[in-house]
Amino acid sequence: ETIAENSIPGDYKLLSNYPNPFNPQTTIKFIVDKNISGIALIKIYNSAGILVDIAELFINGKGVYQFVWKAEKFSSGVYFYSVDFGDEILFSKMLLLK
Repeated sequence: ETIAENSIPGDYKLLSNYPNPFNPQTTIKFIVDKNISGIALIKIYNSAGILVDIAELFINGKGVYQFVWKAEKFSSGVYFYSVDFGDEILFSKMLLLK
């Protein structure tokens, strides 16, 4: 299993979430550059590294995919998110300001 940083060339690229900082929601976008079909797991962690939310997004081939994280029930602060493709995991951080 490979853990990659944001813009290392490969089969996947995680784009910056937008807007960032955000309130009450942000869009997480990523690029898939290979023909795959399956589920990507999007995991949200608080600043202590505790998993606070998880979602599944169906991937079907190359393209740009996005997921809108609605954070109404969460408090202000730094959050980290990962997108797990099964063979690679990408990480980034975001800031929720209320």
